Amino acid sequence: MVNYSLEFEKAYSSATVENEREVTFSGFDGWDTKVMQRTKAGFVVRVWVSLDFTKEGGSTPVAGSEEFYGWYYVTDDFAVHAPGDSSDSIPSAGWETVACK
Repeated sequence: MVNYSLEFEKAYSSATVENEREVTFSGFDGWDTKVMQRTKAGFVVRVWVSLDFTKEGGSTPVAGSEEFYGWYYVTDDFAVHAPGDSSDSIPSAGWETVACK
C-alpha cells in the first residue's frame, strides 16, 4: 500500500511539472513515505518526492528542482489522494479518489 502511494505521487508530480510548468522532467533526486495512521481498513500515508527538470531558456537550458507532498488513504478497495505540504497534519479537505476495485 505504501509503494502504491509513492508510485502514484511520482507519476502525479512528474506529469504536473511537465504539463503545468512547460518543462522537461529529468528524474527524481529524493523521496520518502511515512505511514501516519493505521485504520482497520487501511493506511494514511504521507509522501514526499523531489524531482529535477530542465527548461529551455534562450541558448542555455535552465535546471531546477521541485518538491511535492501528497497524502493517501489506501485500502484494499480504494485509494484517495489529497495535496499536502511538509507538515504532519492530515488534510481535512481536497481528497479525490485515485483508484478503486
